[in-house]
This record gives sequence, C-alpha cells and structure tokens, in this order.
Amino acid sequence: KVFRVGGAQSFDVAGVPDAVLTQAFIRKSNITQGDTTLYDWEISAGYDRDESEWIPVPYDLTNSWNPVVFSSVGNHPEINGSFDIQMTSETVTIDMEAGTITVPWGTRKGTWGVIRSRSQGIFDEITWGEGMAWNYKEQGDTSTTTCQTGDTLNVYAFGTGLVHKAFRIISGEAVASNALALPKRAFDSEFSNTWLWYPGEEIWPPQNDGQLYQPYEITENVPGMDTIRYLPFAARTDSLFAYIEMAPNATYEFDWVDEVERVDLMDGDILRITAGDGTTVKDYYLSVEDVAESTNASLSAITWPDIPEDLGWMGWMGDTIPGFNSALLSYTVTLPFGISNIPAL
Repeated sequence: KVFRVGGAQSFDVAGVPDAVLTQAFIRKSNITQGDTTLYDWEISAGYDRDESEWIPVPYDLTNSWNPVVFSSVGNHPEINGSFDIQMTSETVTIDMEAGTITVPWGTRKGTWGVIRSRSQGIFDEITWGEGMAWNYKEQGDTSTTTCQTGDTLNVYAFGTGLVHKAFRIISGEAVASNALALPKRAFDSEFSNTWLWYPGEEIWPPQNDGQLYQPYEITENVPGMDTIRYLPFAARTDSLFAYIEMAPNATYEFDWVDEVERVDLMDGDILRITAGDGTTVKDYYLSVEDVAESTNASLSAITWPDIPEDLGWMGWMGDTIPGFNSALLSYTVTLPFGISNIPAL
C-alpha cells in the first residue's frame, strides 16, 4: 500500500502498516544489491517478513533531543550471516536465561515515546553487541521516569532474519542513602505525535491525540553539580515538586541565591536533598528561565497559593483574589482572624 498526502508517501513494509512512520529498517544480510527507486520500492518492501528485503523494528520518532542510535548502524553481518543478542552491564543485572534485567531504584526508562528528554536511561547502562536494536515498553505508571517492575525491554539482533528477546524489568528498592531527584512526566492532550515531514512536507495528517513530555529536565552526574532546567520564570516552590520525585524518606531544603526565603524560585537557587539515613547530600542548581516578553501588561490573576481551605465564604474563587479584574488597580481583602502578616500573593 502507498499512502499519499501532499505528494509524499508512506508505505507498508514486511506486513507492518505504515511502517515508515513507526519503524527503522535494516536490510537483510542476504540482500547484496537493492533498488530504492519508487518503482521497485513496493517489491523490496514485500508483504510479510519472509518476502521483504527489510527487517522492520520499532523506532521512536518522538524525541529529537537525544534520539536512539542502534548498534546496527555501521555494522552488518557477512552475507547470509546473523548477529546474536549480546549485552553486558556493570550497573544492571542481566539474566539471559530467565529473561530478566534487575535495575537499581532510580534507573531511568530513557527517552522512548517522551518529548523534552535527553536521558537514555537504561539504554546507556548496557553495552550492546553489534547489529542490535531495542525499545522500552511501559506496563505501569507512565508519569514516572524510573524503571518499574513489570516493564519490558525488547531486544533485537539482525541478519537474514530477526532474533527477538523480551526482558522483564525488576526494579530494586530505594536504599536509605539515596538522595536523587528524578523528573516526572506530564501529558499534553493538545500535542500532535503523528506529525512527520518528508522532506518539508506532511506525510501524515496531524492528530491531537496527546503526548507524554517532561516539564523539567534533570541532568545526571555532570561534573560539578547537576541542574534542574526549564523552570518557568517565578515558578513556585510547591509547583517544583509536582514534576520531581525523590527517594522515600529523603528530605529537602533550599539554599536561596539572594539569602532571602521566598515562595517563588530564582535562577541560581539550590535544591539540597538529604537521604533518608542522613549519609548522602546532593545539590541541584535550579535554572529558571527569563520572564517571557509580552506587549500585554495586564495581570491574568492575583492568587494566594497557600490560602486556607475555609476562605471560600469570603468571596475567594479557588486561590484567586475576590473580584479580580485585569483593569482593576486596587482591592480590599478580608482576612480571617489571627493572620498577622500580609499573605504572599
């Protein structure tokens, strides 16, 4: 089948529907001469895996920040030869016979299917043999970036055919000395994850079916100090932890860049995490973005983030000040008895 939109094409390959949009292709080792012209492409694509000149495997087209590069690139077996699944690691435990991989708590899943993520996670913890590919399938909580027990790492090796092995992930328990901060994910229901270009033209109509993304990026083991990036200007301290998780029983504090405790964050603040047993302390530099320039100087809201829950009867709509209007310049606010300081609005 050839699918055309705006002059570009998408194809079924080896029986995989619209494989150009979801798969990487490795030419079989017994194919020594190929013709990639449009006329012969459908012939080489074939109608199933036996007939096709190509071996398709799932490929992540979502994340352009740090795309996966398989070890099949630049490695091809001898004519009619095949590679085997070969993988070793010094940080995770691979049991080839049982088909399991045991990882320490906090090992990341990687970038698969998530935008705004650079971490390859578990993929970088493994030394891959030649002629291999891989992908990660989540079974549990998709909001966490850490490997969960029950997830699956699919591994492939190529030659005249395809060797596939699925490894079940087993996550270890968090140790008391762990002081990591890990990014969490959010779901953007408006994002189109089926928008591709060939070359410069749409080959698949955009669909707003949503996409996982990481609001914040947290670097891993960089020299000096790791960084939490892409914090919006004046981000609140409580909103920071909406998209960050820490090890159980770990505690945190802020080292303020201006030595003034605040409810919002500034570039240069430090997030200091102390492990549950107190033996490990890790600092993270907070990189806060500049205020976005705008020609509109009107306020969109005046809020009291820490408003007591029982103030609804005083005219507050959620945490927004009563009677708010972007054109109104002064307000009279009634506060409950016992509040001695003006709240941080």
